[in-house]
Amino acid sequence: PKSVEILNSILNGVDKLNFMTGKWIDFKKQRVFITRSGYTGEDGFEISIPNSIVKNFINKVMNNINITLCGLGSRDSLRLEAGLSLYGNELNEFITPIEANLSWAINKERLYDNRLNGYEVLTKQINNGTNIFKVGLKSTTKSILRNNMKLFNHDKKEIGYITSGTYSPNIKTSIAIAYVKKKLFKYNDINVLIRDKFENIQIVELPFIPHNYKKGLKNGWKKIY
Repeated sequence: PKSVEILNSILNGVDKLNFMTGKWIDFKKQRVFITRSGYTGEDGFEISIPNSIVKNFINKVMNNINITLCGLGSRDSLRLEAGLSLYGNELNEFITPIEANLSWAINKERLYDNRLNGYEVLTKQINNGTNIFKVGLKSTTKSILRNNMKLFNHDKKEIGYITSGTYSPNIKTSIAIAYVKKKLFKYNDINVLIRDKFENIQIVELPFIPHNYKKGLKNGWKKIY
């Protein structure tokens, strides 16, 4: 939450950036490129830094007592809590943006003039719907939901699988994103197979935690939830 305050003391002008915009800013007589993004669901920044000044920059940031280093594992749990898709998990060669509920990312002009790879499949799914859809899941026990775990209905028929799953430090339980088959799916009639045992799990809306991006408006800044 304090990222803009901390970075603006080092890179003046950071606070003027809108969500998903970027700019070059001078630091130690060299330029760094900073974007108000970060795949976590929170207000945040990504910075591209020349090798010659990267240690100097990191040391400057780390002088703030509110800052600590972390790895991609924590970033992955944050993007999962935010319900954000990750290529290789919720998207791959066999899962389309339509099935992933990401149709907003498709260039409509290229789609409808047939210049987009896979346009035939995409337009068919837009017009006729899909056979699978994406859901959020929450464990009702202490079991941890993991990638590739299989999902079943009460008749023990396989209805889908988990694409991303982990323990959520903020929600204090295990959460997951999954795909299920429309024909076999009934709301809250869903079980996960864990160590040869069927466990009932709860279906919830995505995202698990509301987004907290900052977007520029005519009358100033406003939190977008």
